[in-house]
Amino acid sequence: MALIKSTGTPPTLNHNRFYPAWDRTTALRTFSFEGREYTVTIDGDKRVAYGEGLLTGYRHYDTKGVKPAFAFGFGKSYTDFRFSALKVKNESSKGRPRYIVNFDVTNTGSINGKEVAQIYVRPVDAKVFRPYKELKGFEKKIIRAGETVRFEIELTDEAFAYYKTSIHDFGYDPGKFEILVGNASDNILLRKTVSVK
Repeated sequence: MALIKSTGTPPTLNHNRFYPAWDRTTALRTFSFEGREYTVTIDGDKRVAYGEGLLTGYRHYDTKGVKPAFAFGFGKSYTDFRFSALKVKNESSKGRPRYIVNFDVTNTGSINGKEVAQIYVRPVDAKVFRPYKELKGFEKKIIRAGETVRFEIELTDEAFAYYKTSIHDFGYDPGKFEILVGNASDNILLRKTVSVK
């Protein structure tokens, strides 16, 4: 099995750089990333094991305060959109969180376009290590020029949960969570804090 040996957290890698090594039984590659040296061992099974844990992709960038060239969800449109009127309705029952997230997206440009709205959840005071925020819902809609469309996305207990080793299952810790709405991981346009019991 392939291993990464380093003292730091390795970045997500482009697998293509390792293809030439795979015709050999074992290969070593050393590379630099953000001022650190990493050594990757690749054996004949063509698998690479990464050591990022929870911090993959946008989770790493958010948690470590890194500004990527193109954030998760980045996309160029031929028109512009405005997000507004965020409402988060609490429809929870005892021990079963359920929130209905509603907001408007207006096409402020002169041509029709598509927009992907994303909802992230951030624990305000996490009891264990968690990424800064996690994507928990999204929806894509065609919006005509000048039109406003209402989005509605449901968040259940799964949106607030993480894997708890003490119970060997997913669960959540009651507390405050921030609901973040945007169109890319680095472009949060609306936010609201809820108390999950």
